[in-house]
Amino acid sequence: MNTSKSIEFDPDFILWILIQFRNRNYDLEQNFRVDFFRDLSTSGEERDLIGKKISTTESENIAESVPILLTILSGKKPESCKFAFTIDGFSGSIKIEKLSVLSISHSIGIFKRVSSEEKLLISIHFLNRLLILYKKWLEMPTQEKYPDESEFLDLVADCKKLGLKIYTVNSIIDEYKRKRGE
Repeated sequence: MNTSKSIEFDPDFILWILIQFRNRNYDLEQNFRVDFFRDLSTSGEERDLIGKKISTTESENIAESVPILLTILSGKKPESCKFAFTIDGFSGSIKIEKLSVLSISHSIGIFKRVSSEEKLLISIHFLNRLLILYKKWLEMPTQEKYPDESEFLDLVADCKKLGLKIYTVNSIIDEYKRKRGE
């Protein structure tokens, strides 16, 4: 009997974490803090001038990465990400791949000083906390769960500061207005 259960993260959950990080809301819940956001991949249904899939890795701050800002404004969805966090006083890094594969990095924070068995227990705790956060996100009111128009206009403003011209973001704004029930 197979008792394993697949978990798939809604791409908007990753977008929510990114927006929280951009807004300097690093504490996602009690004793769960995002320390930095390094990697993000996005993909979309259609090929366009930006491309069908964009990946940025090892960025100093993915929330200010021009390729990522442009791809989100073009309507592409987060597909995988990597961020560092502190949970209950322990630091680590987690990677969500293809929205369902989770991996914990054992090369930072407490993981440098503990046995393999302790790494496994701490990793399970981290994953449990992430799943609890995801469940809370799923149950949030739509007004808190999805970015509003001002969030997308902030992305546009950041692109303009860098000399990029953004002509229209109406489709992404309209999509999220629908999701928010506006």
